[in-house]
Amino acid sequence: MHIQKTGILERAPTPQEDIESLESLDLAPSVAAIASHVRMMTQRAVETEAIIRRVIHERMQTGRPDLTDELVVTGWEAYNAVQGYHQHDATRRGNPSDIERALLALDNQQVARAENLVFEMAL
Repeated sequence: MHIQKTGILERAPTPQEDIESLESLDLAPSVAAIASHVRMMTQRAVETEAIIRRVIHERMQTGRPDLTDELVVTGWEAYNAVQGYHQHDATRRGNPSDIERALLALDNQQVARAENLVFEMAL
Protein backbone atom coordinates (compact mmCIF):
# COMPACT_ATOMS: atom_id res chain seq x y z
CA MET A 1 0.00 0.00 0.00
CA HIS A 2 1.24 3.46 -0.70
CA ILE A 3 0.01 6.91 0.15
CA GLN A 4 0.35 9.65 -2.39
CA LYS A 5 1.73 12.80 -0.89
CA THR A 6 3.40 16.01 -1.87
CA GLY A 7 4.59 17.47 1.38
CA ILE A 8 1.22 16.81 3.00
CA LEU A 9 -1.20 13.92 2.72
CA GLU A 10 -3.38 14.51 -0.33
CA ARG A 11 -5.44 11.32 -0.30
CA ALA A 12 -5.30 7.65 0.52
CA PRO A 13 -5.23 5.32 -2.48
CA THR A 14 -8.42 3.71 -3.63
CA PRO A 15 -8.85 -0.05 -3.12
CA GLN A 16 -8.22 -0.55 -6.85
CA GLU A 17 -4.95 1.41 -6.62
CA ASP A 18 -3.95 -0.74 -3.64
CA ILE A 19 -4.63 -3.92 -5.62
CA GLU A 20 -2.70 -2.62 -8.62
CA SER A 21 0.31 -1.68 -6.50
CA LEU A 22 0.29 -5.11 -4.82
CA GLU A 23 -0.06 -6.90 -8.15
CA SER A 24 2.99 -5.07 -9.45
CA LEU A 25 5.07 -6.72 -6.72
CA ASP A 26 6.33 -10.29 -7.07
CA LEU A 27 4.73 -11.72 -3.93
CA ALA A 28 4.73 -15.41 -4.91
CA PRO A 29 7.95 -16.24 -3.01
CA SER A 30 6.75 -14.26 -0.01
CA VAL A 31 3.40 -16.03 0.06
CA ALA A 32 5.13 -19.41 -0.17
CA ALA A 33 7.53 -18.41 2.62
CA ILE A 34 4.64 -17.28 4.81
CA ALA A 35 2.72 -20.50 4.17
CA SER A 36 5.81 -22.54 5.02
CA HIS A 37 6.32 -20.56 8.21
CA VAL A 38 2.67 -21.06 9.24
CA ARG A 39 2.96 -24.83 8.65
CA MET A 40 6.16 -24.96 10.68
CA MET A 41 4.61 -22.98 13.55
CA THR A 42 1.51 -25.17 13.49
CA GLN A 43 3.67 -28.31 13.64
CA ARG A 44 5.69 -26.83 16.53
CA ALA A 45 2.46 -26.06 18.40
CA VAL A 46 1.25 -29.65 17.88
CA GLU A 47 4.60 -31.02 19.12
CA THR A 48 4.62 -28.72 22.14
CA GLU A 49 1.08 -29.71 23.11
CA ALA A 50 1.95 -33.41 22.79
CA ILE A 51 5.05 -32.95 24.97
CA ILE A 52 3.04 -31.10 27.64
CA ARG A 53 0.34 -33.80 27.56
CA ARG A 54 3.10 -36.40 28.02
CA VAL A 55 4.37 -34.61 31.16
CA ILE A 56 0.83 -34.29 32.56
CA HIS A 57 0.09 -37.97 31.89
CA GLU A 58 3.33 -39.15 33.47
CA ARG A 59 2.73 -37.00 36.55
CA MET A 60 -0.74 -38.49 36.91
CA GLN A 61 0.61 -42.04 36.51
CA THR A 62 3.27 -41.51 39.18
CA GLY A 63 1.09 -39.61 41.67
CA ARG A 64 3.01 -36.35 41.43
CA PRO A 65 1.25 -32.96 41.63
CA ASP A 66 -0.41 -31.45 38.58
CA LEU A 67 1.41 -28.86 36.50
CA THR A 68 0.85 -25.27 37.51
CA ASP A 69 -0.02 -22.53 35.04
CA GLU A 70 3.69 -21.70 34.79
CA LEU A 71 4.40 -25.23 33.43
CA VAL A 72 7.42 -25.69 35.70
CA VAL A 73 8.95 -29.14 35.35
CA THR A 74 12.17 -30.82 36.39
CA GLY A 75 14.97 -31.27 33.91
CA TRP A 76 14.31 -35.01 33.86
CA GLU A 77 10.61 -34.49 33.13
CA ALA A 78 11.43 -32.12 30.28
CA TYR A 79 14.01 -34.46 28.74
CA ASN A 80 11.81 -37.51 29.22
CA ALA A 81 8.83 -35.77 27.59
CA VAL A 82 10.84 -34.65 24.55
CA GLN A 83 12.46 -38.07 24.15
CA GLY A 84 9.12 -39.85 24.68
CA TYR A 85 7.41 -37.68 22.09
CA HIS A 86 10.05 -38.47 19.49
CA GLN A 87 10.05 -42.16 20.33
CA HIS A 88 6.32 -42.80 20.64
CA ASP A 89 4.37 -39.96 19.01
CA ALA A 90 6.43 -38.51 16.16
CA THR A 91 5.47 -39.62 12.66
CA ARG A 92 8.03 -41.92 11.05
CA ARG A 93 8.43 -43.18 7.51
CA GLY A 94 7.86 -46.86 7.12
CA ASN A 95 6.94 -48.95 10.12
CA PRO A 96 9.93 -48.98 12.48
CA SER A 97 9.95 -51.47 15.34
CA ASP A 98 9.90 -50.31 18.96
CA ILE A 99 13.67 -50.67 19.20
CA GLU A 100 14.20 -48.76 15.95
CA ARG A 101 11.93 -45.96 17.22
CA ALA A 102 13.98 -45.76 20.44
CA LEU A 103 17.23 -45.58 18.48
CA LEU A 104 15.81 -42.98 16.10
CA ALA A 105 14.70 -40.87 19.09
CA LEU A 106 18.16 -41.07 20.66
CA ASP A 107 19.64 -39.83 17.37
CA ASN A 108 17.12 -36.95 17.12
CA GLN A 109 18.52 -33.40 17.20
CA GLN A 110 15.78 -32.07 19.51
CA VAL A 111 16.31 -34.94 21.96
CA ALA A 112 20.06 -34.19 21.98
CA ARG A 113 19.35 -30.51 22.61
CA ALA A 114 17.02 -31.37 25.50
CA GLU A 115 19.70 -33.66 26.95
CA ASN A 116 22.37 -30.97 26.68
CA LEU A 117 20.07 -28.43 28.33
CA VAL A 118 19.45 -30.74 31.27
CA PHE A 119 23.17 -31.33 31.72
CA GLU A 120 23.86 -27.58 31.55
CA MET A 121 21.20 -26.94 34.18
CA ALA A 122 22.78 -29.54 36.49
CA LEU A 123 26.17 -27.81 36.48
